[in-house]
Amino acid sequence: MKKDSTIKILFLISILSLFIINSYSRVINTDNFQKKNNISIVTQNYTSITFEISVNNFTANDICENGQLYQIVRLDNYGFITDVGVPGLPYRGLSLITSEKPNLTIEIISQETVILKNYMVYPAIKQPFAVAGMKSIKEFQINKELYSQNQFYPSLPVRFIRNVDYRGVPVSIAGITPILFNPVTEELKVYKKLKVKISWSSPVRSDKKEINEYTRQLIKNIAVNGEYASQYLCSRKHDPTEDFNKDILILTVPSYRSAAERLAEWHKKKGYDVEVMAQAWTTSTIETTVKNFYNSTNPKPGYLVIIGDQKDVPAKVISDEGNIFPTDLYYTTMGDTSDYIADMARGRISVGNGTQAEDFVAKVIGYEQKKYIQNADSNFFKKTVVSGYFEDENSDGTCDYRFIQTCEEARSYLLNQKYACPRLYSTQNIRCLLR
Repeated sequence: MKKDSTIKILFLISILSLFIINSYSRVINTDNFQKKNNISIVTQNYTSITFEISVNNFTANDICENGQLYQIVRLDNYGFITDVGVPGLPYRGLSLITSEKPNLTIEIISQETVILKNYMVYPAIKQPFAVAGMKSIKEFQINKELYSQNQFYPSLPVRFIRNVDYRGVPVSIAGITPILFNPVTEELKVYKKLKVKISWSSPVRSDKKEINEYTRQLIKNIAVNGEYASQYLCSRKHDPTEDFNKDILILTVPSYRSAAERLAEWHKKKGYDVEVMAQAWTTSTIETTVKNFYNSTNPKPGYLVIIGDQKDVPAKVISDEGNIFPTDLYYTTMGDTSDYIADMARGRISVGNGTQAEDFVAKVIGYEQKKYIQNADSNFFKKTVVSGYFEDENSDGTCDYRFIQTCEEARSYLLNQKYACPRLYSTQNIRCLLR
């Protein structure tokens, strides 16, 4: 009996140790814990920008995979490198307004680094994908060739990624990775302070007559030098009537034309120019129609609205690393196939019949007329709801796919932000409201 108890205790200790290993997190200070990690502009003009990067602290979470202890390295305000199998280090893209064929040069002016030992960075994994019929299992993959190289990855903390065109404005994207990793020596190279100058070969252009005030306001938000560079993008005097783009394109099918026309009339009363096109659609005709509308409108249009579900107005089907999914994003990107920055705001009213379309449009108009908030209490915008489909094919009480997990993650965030957030889940034609 005593032997059995000892075995149980040892088993519980081993389980507890495994739990601790997989959940242990620590904060590493490289300078001052009270300071925030930051990117700040030092100087800029129309052919260059100099900025400073500071890394004062980061977190490392231990995780065990196939008997190997790894660390997930996190840095505030950074995402992660997403190339599957390579070290999943903190990464941040930096957008710059430059010029056509900019021939970017990147110069490190000064640096202060620290080497930290005994780290094995967890590789970037293929992210779980929420599709009906697909299990939400994270697939561990590691690039063994890269992990066997005795050198820091990536080789530089700042590097050029690509050039794109945003509503006629040339944009260059640089990638920032202020923490590098050597998998053989198991070392991190942390750039505590880094001053970098990025230059391009010709000045930001000022002859783009079709760039209006609306576009200039947008680029101030997408580019680190947008506020400064925007003043060189248009030679015309500021016209207050251009502060907001007026052009809206609505695509739908004949059975929803009435709802589309009602929405269009409402926006016309607000001063927008709206075009409604109701016909049978394919992905090819949608793509051609939107591009023709964009290219023939000057200044460039601002909005694409689709009324109808996938069967009526099909989204573009994309294949990415084995995942196949529909999206409307690429109807609004006007560059090549690698362009993922939308040149128009887009939205879809996903309805299945004319009644649903009319009801939805009525809600939109009512909301914009403030009917829903005129008599509401001050907490109106703090009331939310999450809804999803709970799929449990083997009836074990656990959702088989990732839909509900995504809802729960969103709900946890909202609750922490002091939102009221009941849950509305459906399973096997039964709806239940969970508080």
